[in-house]
Amino acid sequence: MITTVTDEFTQVGNLVTNSLDVLSIQVKNLGSQALDAFEVRFRVSREGDFFTIFSETTDWTTPSGNSFITCVVSNTENLDITALDTNESILFYLERITGFYEVSLWAKTASGTTQLETFIGGGNT
Repeated sequence: MITTVTDEFTQVGNLVTNSLDVLSIQVKNLGSQALDAFEVRFRVSREGDFFTIFSETTDWTTPSGNSFITCVVSNTENLDITALDTNESILFYLERITGFYEVSLWAKTASGTTQLETFIGGGNT
């Protein structure tokens, strides 16, 4: 999925996780502006509200301290998806998500627009 991202939060991916245990997510910045923020939001039911689980730089740069993110891999040395620059790509793996109904990915730039390409896959362990 390719989405144009502006300086306001834009949804760049969504998946009903229902009974999945794990998610693999790849995000690539195809445009000319770096990201200023990236959030992962979950909700527990179709009628429920979304809650932001990951949004801070440290959520991505020190995944070993996080109980959900187990691996972050980048095509550069930058593991901070909140500042994903032009032509950078990051892959991350979320586990132990059983009990959540849906995951939603949101991003924004500081100014201007960029295009993000997002891939989401899920499975059970």
